Amino acid sequence: FDLGASFILHTDKYLAGLPFKHLNKHNTYYNKEIPYAKPVQISLQGAYEFALNPYEWRFLPRYSSLYTYGSFTKFGDALLIYLSQDFQLGEFSIGLSQQAASLNSFALNNVGVSIGLAIENFDFGLLYNFPFKSPGVVYSPSIFELFITFDFSIYRRNRRGQYNRLQID
Repeated sequence: FDLGASFILHTDKYLAGLPFKHLNKHNTYYNKEIPYAKPVQISLQGAYEFALNPYEWRFLPRYSSLYTYGSFTKFGDALLIYLSQDFQLGEFSIGLSQQAASLNSFALNNVGVSIGLAIENFDFGLLYNFPFKSPGVVYSPSIFELFITFDFSIYRRNRRGQYNRLQID
C-alpha cells in the first residue's frame, strides 16, 4: 500500500503542482527481516504557455505558442530536474528537453528533441534523447519514442485549430 497526494492550480496560461509520493514510507523489500522504508518523494512542477504570434504576423502560423515546463523532484538524497520547451506552430510542434540529476554530484543526463503533429483529437510524435555518458555518474540510456495520443475531451473538437497545451474546459 502506497500513499500519495497532490495539488494543482492552473489556468489557460500557467500550471503549478505539488505532488507527494510514498507518504507512509512503506517497506518495499521482499525480505521482512531487512526493513527498507521508501523515502518520501516531493516534486514541484510548473508550466507557462504564451502566444508567439499575438498580432498574427505572416511568417508564423496563426496559433503559435511556446510551452515551457519544469519539474524538480527530491527523492531521498537525489535531486532530479526535468525541463522542456515546446514550440507549437499550428498543428506542428518541435521541442527540446533536458534532464539533470544530483546524487553524489550534479550531472546533465540527457538532452532530447521531439517533433509532433496534431490532427483532430490525435497527437502523433517522435522523441529521441541524446545521453551524456560520463563515467561514475548516473547512466542515461538512449531513448527513441514514437507516440500516438487520443484526447477524449468533448471540448477539444470545439477548439480545433487552437493547439494550446494548457486549456480549461
